[in-house]
Amino acid sequence: MRRYIMTMAVLLVSSLLLIACGADENESVATDDGDNANQEETNREEGSAKIPDEVIKDADADPIELEHQMGLAIGETGYTVPSFFNGEHPLAITLNGVEQAQDIGQSKVGDDDFFLVADFTLENLGEDNIKVEKPHAAKGSDESAIQNEEMTNMGELIGIGERYLDENGKIDLDDNPTNSLNVAPGEKVEQKIAIGMRDSTDEYMIVFGFFDGNNQHYMNKVSWTFKAEEVK
Repeated sequence: MRRYIMTMAVLLVSSLLLIACGADENESVATDDGDNANQEETNREEGSAKIPDEVIKDADADPIELEHQMGLAIGETGYTVPSFFNGEHPLAITLNGVEQAQDIGQSKVGDDDFFLVADFTLENLGEDNIKVEKPHAAKGSDESAIQNEEMTNMGELIGIGERYLDENGKIDLDDNPTNSLNVAPGEKVEQKIAIGMRDSTDEYMIVFGFFDGNNQHYMNKVSWTFKAEEVK
């Protein structure tokens, strides 16, 4: 009888210990989940803090909603949010300069055609990777039509984003055979992008977020407008 009572006592104590350990583990998991959620919220707030207030359309939306930013000048920074499949986190883009080229390494064009090589600084303000889609080029006079999505035919553009280039403005198939660009959370990269031009104009516009009637890689549009004389 005494042995039976001792056995039952041991089982009772063991059960209580298991219950206590389970409670501690659940509390730890809940705490970790709460910490992760708080950290994600902190990251979002820090990213949003870098975006000017006048650009923010709805700070409480998920993802954040931003206004279109059209007609920026070379040297100015625009802010956009890539679409769902490309990261859905805010991306800061600065156009540092634009030059003209006929030869970008493994791709050349004739005398009547050319590339606009745009030099960008891109910064991921979110907490996940962003896949950057290349911008396109249009005439400066098409700004309103593009913003209001009255112009949605790719054939009406005068330039299509074609290649990511190295620091020398050349195609590097060894380093980037897939011709793609991903920017990590908090990362800031310098990147040249070649836009194949179909025509020239007195005033150019480079735009992220052009809607072609089916696809729009960015939730809001960002564009820079500059005179032909500003192209080096």
